[in-house]
Amino acid sequence: MPWAGWICLTTEHLLWSIGKRQRHPISMTSTHSFFCWRSCQFLRGIMSNSMPMLDMCAKFQRRVLNESAFFKSKNRFTESSTLGTRFFDASWSMDIHPTFKSIISSFQQIISYYESFANVDVQPMSVENDCLLFLCYRLMSLPFQVSLSPFEETLRLSIMAYTCVRMWTLYGIPCIERLLEMLRKSLLTSLSALQSTAPDLLFWILFTGSLASKSMKSHSWFLAHLKDVADQLSLREWDRAVSLLETFFFKCRPSDEPAKELWYSTFGLDLVIVQEHQKY
Repeated sequence: MPWAGWICLTTEHLLWSIGKRQRHPISMTSTHSFFCWRSCQFLRGIMSNSMPMLDMCAKFQRRVLNESAFFKSKNRFTESSTLGTRFFDASWSMDIHPTFKSIISSFQQIISYYESFANVDVQPMSVENDCLLFLCYRLMSLPFQVSLSPFEETLRLSIMAYTCVRMWTLYGIPCIERLLEMLRKSLLTSLSALQSTAPDLLFWILFTGSLASKSMKSHSWFLAHLKDVADQLSLREWDRAVSLLETFFFKCRPSDEPAKELWYSTFGLDLVIVQEHQKY
């Protein structure tokens, strides 16, 4: 299928996902048409790994910055006190460019906001969806604004992959397969350094890649390296893995079957042990 067809299908899925989060169907108003147009820019950037073709208009930026609850609220949505903390307190975090770290901080807030939907009485707002798109735009533009190290580029692609599959649920979309192949190639350059200096971060990256690449060609590659790093960190139990993952961008949801299935299918011994204990 041509790229344009892939982008249209993915945008349709993206709009459905946003409508589901907002708990009502999306109608193609001028606001949603604008969102759809911006979504196409984002998906084009994934496919081509290029700078967004058009600048983010000032009116859109003002709307996001002025109206978004998580940007203007002093008491931000922090459902999980550990979510994303290792991006700021781990020794390797000192190597993250300040501009990039600022973007990560904004992602930390909005991911916490989205994850709080199931636990607090808060209604999703269309501007929050615009905010996420705005942050993705900044993330895509970053390598054209500052010089990123191989480590930072791997991290940038990982956050994009996480956003696509965990927040927009774009599993199995050709655009995402292209993004994951870029992540895999980036890891070929940074894998050794990450394994020696930041194995915890590498574990999160490979888990995200493994989760996102299900039924794709790169899935076995991500899984093989995930096993190696899990062994390095002595991670064999799901609960211990979750505890580490949740210090990055991950929240184990009550109905998080894809993540659990990935873990148990990769480290099946854990499932056997749990079943044996349940007999007594």
